[in-house]
Amino acid sequence: MLCLKCEQPFECPVKPAPVVLDFEKALASCGEADFARSLIDKFRLSLVNDRTDLIRLRERPGDWNAIRDKAHHLQSGGAYLGLERIAASARDLENCLLTGAPSTVREQALATLLEAMQEFLAYPPHSG
Repeated sequence: MLCLKCEQPFECPVKPAPVVLDFEKALASCGEADFARSLIDKFRLSLVNDRTDLIRLRERPGDWNAIRDKAHHLQSGGAYLGLERIAASARDLENCLLTGAPSTVREQALATLLEAMQEFLAYPPHSG
């Protein structure tokens, strides 16, 4: 990126918002497009159950350890496959749980993750 004033390269301090799917990241992780698509498809299938599990766990008071484990799994898998919104929101939720954030903050972080998951599930397959 170039500075608008001097046209010299610089690192922009404003990071772009995470995207639903960055296929280039998935490709860099997987090496081959078909393999990346296959893993993304498998992740999509498991995401339906993961989302249902998180909703069920949210209804059980005090089961934040299981939610943290699920968030950790979603963060690592999402990051590997370029699912930036899922990875970012799962990381935020995991951090909230690890730092003992207030329940309202934890609930909001969980809601954000569930929204990111639903957004990806609605995203057309192989549109990356």
